[in-house]
Formats: sequence, C-alpha cells, structure tokens
Amino acid sequence: METIFLLLISMVLTTTIFSQAGTLDTTFGNSGIVHYYEEDIGIDVIGVGWFNSLVEQPDGKILATGLQSDDGIFWFDLYHTLSMRFNANGSLDSSLSPAGFLQNCGPSEEEGKSIAIQPDGKILIV
Repeated sequence: METIFLLLISMVLTTTIFSQAGTLDTTFGNSGIVHYYEEDIGIDVIGVGWFNSLVEQPDGKILATGLQSDDGIFWFDLYHTLSMRFNANGSLDSSLSPAGFLQNCGPSEEEGKSIAIQPDGKILIV
C-alpha cells in the first residue's frame, strides 16, 4: 500500500504519494506532487487549513478530511470541515461533488477528524 502525505497550508494543498519502496510516484500529479490553491478549487476566502485523516479507496482514489479557516490567521475564529477526493493521478474527483470537494459552511465551528469507507461504499466523516 502506498504511503500518502497530505498537507494543506494557507490553502495551498500539496499531496505527495510514495510507492512501496519509498520512491516518489511520478504518475501522481506533476512528478508526484499536486498543489491546489483556494482559487483553483473555488473557495473564496483567504485562510489556512490541513487534513486530519485520509483513506485510500480500493480503486486508488484518496479521500481526505480536515478543516479550512476563513479568518486567514491561526486564531481560527471561524472554520469549517473540508473534505476532498483525489483520483489516482492527483486530480480532484468531480464524482464526489462538481468541484471535487465538500465544505460545511454552517454557523458552527466544525472540523473533520476522521474519515472512513463502509463496506457498502458510503463515506463516514466525523
């Protein structure tokens, strides 16, 4: 199974996948790395965030969940759950949603702590 590292800093998403031997999987993204900026994915805020949990699906797609802050600083006065699914090649998967991500923009402060896939294929985010 591949080792996957996801990092979301200042709404810059960098995703890197390593093969079994620990070498970079160059078929993922651009030479093994994917960057997504907030304007690339349609989030109209300046903020910071990160992923807390990720899981690889049997088809090679990668699900990730965490948080995205709207205030642009590390005080996190207002933050939301942000979940994304990537195709095996690193592109956003539009079958999750047209934009390739799900964002909870409710009035409460919520954060995706864990993500799992049930045997029937349903996605659980807590």
